[in-house]
Amino acid sequence: MKTEFADVNATRKTVRVEIPTDVVSSEIDRVARDYSRKARVPGFRPGKTPPRVIKQRFKEQILHDVAHDLIPRAVDDALREQGLEAVDTPDVRDVSLHEGQPLTFTASFDTVPDFDPGDLSTITYKRASNAISDDAVDLALQRLRDRGARFEPVEGRGVDHGDTVVLDLERRDAGGTPDKHSDVSIELGAKANPPGFDEQLLGLEVGATKEFTIHYPADYPIGELANTDVSYTVAVKGLKRRVLPELDDEFAKDLGEFETLDALKSRVREDLEHEAKHAAEREDRAELMKQLATRLPFEAPPSII
Repeated sequence: MKTEFADVNATRKTVRVEIPTDVVSSEIDRVARDYSRKARVPGFRPGKTPPRVIKQRFKEQILHDVAHDLIPRAVDDALREQGLEAVDTPDVRDVSLHEGQPLTFTASFDTVPDFDPGDLSTITYKRASNAISDDAVDLALQRLRDRGARFEPVEGRGVDHGDTVVLDLERRDAGGTPDKHSDVSIELGAKANPPGFDEQLLGLEVGATKEFTIHYPADYPIGELANTDVSYTVAVKGLKRRVLPELDDEFAKDLGEFETLDALKSRVREDLEHEAKHAAEREDRAELMKQLATRLPFEAPPSII
């Protein structure tokens, strides 16, 4: 096998490969024999079709299989002989394969050359903190409470801040196009609520209906609604209040394997410490790699990026 290497730049290289005719012919014969055993050709019994007929009838498929088998092996052998390692799969082009001729092609690839990173003892940085505060534990417990919240029906009063209202809603834009929705649950105070929408619901009791118009400011994040007026008609069908569970031993038991709230807190802290440890390791590694990158005497190849 003949090879000819060329440097495109410090990291990009090409190799021109020529595989001898005898190797190519031997591979063509081997693949043709495989086709002969499996192929069904009219006029011939299975496995008895002459090689000449097989090569003519399945020429394109056979040459494709030969290239698929020989080229990767040839690239690996060429790189191994030069002591090179490709960062990514080499880009193969200009393939020329004909029966009775050598197989030739060109492969381009990125590699990382040897280089001296300098004195590693001069690298310094401050390790990322993995400490977990009591506030972080309390916040995690609060999230668990939020997940365990239940909704209880409210009777005998109108809508108040923090309530969840179940209603039928019809919305009309400036063009008068209606958009109807049934049994919509809206929690007062939710960030996704339109500006001024919550205030229009305050005091409404189950069974009440109301029509009102909301003006969306010019800087509203949804562009199609910005600086427009939208009319709403709502019919209140239900009223619920979100109730958080007490943060006590019973709450801990409801979550599974914890007998006491202290046991739950200990597990939460352990989990947070585990996450913080790995997060700190990632930050340390990123900072180290950032400093090492400044010592590269060449541009990192695109394929490795």
